[in-house]
Amino acid sequence: VLDDDIQLWMNAADIVVLPYRRITTSGAAMLAWSFGKPVIAPALPAFVEPMDRAPFLGVLYDPGDPTALVAALQKAQGGDWQIFQPDILTWAAQFNWQRIGQRFAKLYGEVISDQ
Repeated sequence: VLDDDIQLWMNAADIVVLPYRRITTSGAAMLAWSFGKPVIAPALPAFVEPMDRAPFLGVLYDPGDPTALVAALQKAQGGDWQIFQPDILTWAAQFNWQRIGQRFAKLYGEVISDQ
């Protein structure tokens, strides 16, 4: 997908499916959440940690169960995910580059002042 077309695809989507078998981080999930879209993802650490804290972010499934993705899709199909869009957008906003930069600057300042 071309960079210029990403917003078209994300805005057209109701939910984003990320059928990974192995992954350590997911820029695709953060991208989906930054558009207010819930995610269907395997119960791997990259997804479990945020989605346990904020269940409105989407649906987890067991990546070792061949039927689990289908079950997660069926579960998501029955939900009204639009109502969670404001919560997803608010949650994702905490990870913008300006805030991350401020957190690192604060951390570095604390480390320097401790020496």
